[in-house]
Amino acid sequence: MTEPLIDILETPNPDAYMFRINEMLIPSGTHEFKQGDPIDHSPLASTILKIPSIELILIAPRFITVRKNEQAQWSGLKQRIYEALKMFLESGEMAVFEQLSNSDYESFSDFER
Repeated sequence: MTEPLIDILETPNPDAYMFRINEMLIPSGTHEFKQGDPIDHSPLASTILKIPSIELILIAPRFITVRKNEQAQWSGLKQRIYEALKMFLESGEMAVFEQLSNSDYESFSDFER
């Protein structure tokens, strides 16, 4: 298995960094998770938000953006996020499991349910 390639990029916001990845995390769109949000359907958000001082993660097809709180310093945090992301990618887990609304479920046939 090829080791995942992760580039760490600055953003216009000094409290956020982008981690660009050479693998697909999700098929399309974005998913944003903040501290306190329900994250049981996103193993990647669960992993990253466990890191102290992290407030938010935005998951896109080939990158994540992570925002820390204003009081925290990036020294050490970037490496912790990088290592957590690398381990997550090597696990092969899904970044986000799509959630179905009740109306989606109701449109399924009895066989599909």
